[in-house]
Amino acid sequence: MSAREISIDTLVMPGSVAVVLPIIRRLGVREVVDSLCPMQWCKGATHGQVAEMLLLHILQAERRLPLYALEEWVEHNDIGPLLDCPAQAFNDDRVGRALEAFAAALPQLEAQLVARAVL
Repeated sequence: MSAREISIDTLVMPGSVAVVLPIIRRLGVREVVDSLCPMQWCKGATHGQVAEMLLLHILQAERRLPLYALEEWVEHNDIGPLLDCPAQAFNDDRVGRALEAFAAALPQLEAQLVARAVL
């Protein structure tokens, strides 16, 4: 089931996700990250999907969780279906690899996302 096919009444997500996710999507975070941080092979979440998940967590979670707990946060808050990816794809190893990729492309990521936000 894709994010476009999900009925909002079937989710347990925090209310602020409904505000934050459209902004993240309008900025094209997933597309920018995936274009600047390409992956050779992907089983599960792309770097762009991890970026969306991290932004959702940072911008709306009551308290910040360690990397090893994000997979459970995604599952508990029904975030996986919104990102077209199972919660298990956001394990600590996957998030760590994405953070390494972000660090390598940080100046370009920042420039493109800030430009999109300003325009």
